[in-house]
Amino acid sequence: MRFGTRCGAVLARLRVSAARDEPTDWYLNWASAPGVDLEWSDLHRRACHEARDSWSAYALAGQHLILGEWSLATNHDKPLDLENATTVRELRQLFNEQLSVYSSSPEVVGAFYWTLRMGSGWDPRPTADDPGPRQVNGTSASKSLPAFPFKVWSLLEMASHGIVSRLDDPVSDACASS
Repeated sequence: MRFGTRCGAVLARLRVSAARDEPTDWYLNWASAPGVDLEWSDLHRRACHEARDSWSAYALAGQHLILGEWSLATNHDKPLDLENATTVRELRQLFNEQLSVYSSSPEVVGAFYWTLRMGSGWDPRPTADDPGPRQVNGTSASKSLPAFPFKVWSLLEMASHGIVSRLDDPVSDACASS
């Protein structure tokens, strides 16, 4: 699956500005107090209207930044039903909103979706039979193991559910209704 065609241009910008860029993270996952779940409308509003505020000091100082981590995790990793059409629609909107904000912010020169691979059967530990990292037999990089609760941390799995689009698909109006 191909997610984007702008990678070369982004990498060139990163190489040019790497010495002065500041890595930062942006997560909605911990946007509320533990035990307090945010409604979808609050999550969408925060994605569209509060993300820039979190890095505004860098922008005001003329500092470029790389969003070192972002994801679709919400409400302190509360498990989400990816078979529920409403959940899928809301996650798709949330994904597009975050990309829209990042791509329309001139100070953001890169953003990395944090992909947690442990739940997919990826095992980085060496063994006597296999000295390198490997995908455990019978598992897939794009599907979490059944008991793994953090499915939204996998970009490939989100793509397989139709939540993640190509990274260079137009998303400029994603925040219009939030």
